[in-house]
Amino acid sequence: MLSFLGTILSILTPIVVSLIKLFVQNQAKKQEMLKSYYNFIGSLDKKAASKVANYLKTEDALKELQNHIREREEMEPDRPTDENPGRVDVKPRYKVPAILEVEAHVKTHGKYLTHSGQAKGLVVHFTAGHFNKGRVSAESTLRYLASKGLGCLVMDTSGAIYRASTQRMNDIAYHAGDSSWRGKDGVSRYCMGMEICNAGKLTPGPEGGLSWFKFQIPKGQCRAVAKKDNMVQGTYHMYTPEQEASLLNFILWQMNTNPEFDVEWVVGHDEISPGRKNDPGGALSMSMPELRAKLKELNK
Repeated sequence: MLSFLGTILSILTPIVVSLIKLFVQNQAKKQEMLKSYYNFIGSLDKKAASKVANYLKTEDALKELQNHIREREEMEPDRPTDENPGRVDVKPRYKVPAILEVEAHVKTHGKYLTHSGQAKGLVVHFTAGHFNKGRVSAESTLRYLASKGLGCLVMDTSGAIYRASTQRMNDIAYHAGDSSWRGKDGVSRYCMGMEICNAGKLTPGPEGGLSWFKFQIPKGQCRAVAKKDNMVQGTYHMYTPEQEASLLNFILWQMNTNPEFDVEWVVGHDEISPGRKNDPGGALSMSMPELRAKLKELNK
């Protein structure tokens, strides 16, 4: 009889305990009822009481494990998914640039002459024009280029990037003129262009430098360079820190999202048209070979 009673109590115990846990919200009251039930079972059948004790002990261990897991979840915030699991450093190396569209009609000439139709690289320019009106200067540059049958991306002094509404990212528009690089002529057919709003190469003076359109550039915004790599000796209007940061970010974005893009095709206009062009020259704080080396280091 006692053995049969013990079996019944063992079967009922998980049900009773579950009901107590489900319907009794107050923790102290819940513990009191569980202890009372345990004592009641003990008075009827010691073997069944032992099973109840083990059951409750298992429940406590499970609760402790659940609390530990919950604490760990609260301590460790969500992390972004690593899109490149081979990298130890998973911090993003770039931000997707917001490229602003300007209503301008640029004549295009099909897709880039690459396997994918996407650009193989980027030609870095300066506008050698008015620069100090932010978006207005950039939009004026885009429209002026379009009127001459030319087109490329344009960056204002804040680092914001603009494109003409009729030229998509993989559309050829002429911007490099007579040019060659690594055995390819007509670099516009392989590379995007980036015109950076900047006064360009200057006539040096005691107060800084004078642009060809007679705009005085303060001394703190001028950089004098000796002949080095692509740089033609002279005094230049410096790109702003925001422009250099935006340029690096844009190129890193292309390096990581455009399988066609090759950092060795990130070139200065003065590299692909030597003797004819001098941009970016000393407007950029480093020579183009140094820029390519820096990009490779940043992209590791």
